[in-house]
Amino acid sequence: LPAFALSGIIIKMLNTLDTVLLKQLSADYYAVGIYSVPLKFINALTIILPTALMGAVFPALSHAYQKSSGFLLRLFEKAMEYLMIVSVPISFGFLALGDQVVGALFAADYTDAIYPAKIMFFSLPIIFLAFPTGNLLKSATMPQNSYMHSPCQAATTRRWHHIDAKGLVLGRIATKAAD
Repeated sequence: LPAFALSGIIIKMLNTLDTVLLKQLSADYYAVGIYSVPLKFINALTIILPTALMGAVFPALSHAYQKSSGFLLRLFEKAMEYLMIVSVPISFGFLALGDQVVGALFAADYTDAIYPAKIMFFSLPIIFLAFPTGNLLKSATMPQNSYMHSPCQAATTRRWHHIDAKGLVLGRIATKAAD
């Protein structure tokens, strides 16, 4: 299997493992449903926003890695900045308007999902920041799983001498928080 296909399969398994475990441990379908509502929102946002941005930025990251370390750093920082600009307002917006959002999209039976959703939405910026980090590693022809190879580990290799401490710290925070 190609690396991207294998990566997609593993991510799907990881995204559904918690729901399956919750069902097995609690045997309560209601709890699984309440838990699944916020995950649907977060998964949808994660698939649409950071995936689209990084799909557009990835070729430039790959080119910049080979040509210009300064441009690579600026591109990485801009991707992180744009994803923060998008994800932080969504997180706080859901905190303020989560009742209306869940009420408009789901039946009244799911109002119990509002509070777990508000808590889970605080992880959205962290999830979004894992995308530029993983794509930075991919663009540098490093192993493609950002959860296995952190930017701090990569910094110890010769090929990463041009990434400054700020980029490493931001990348490390994103990958560790996503773990």
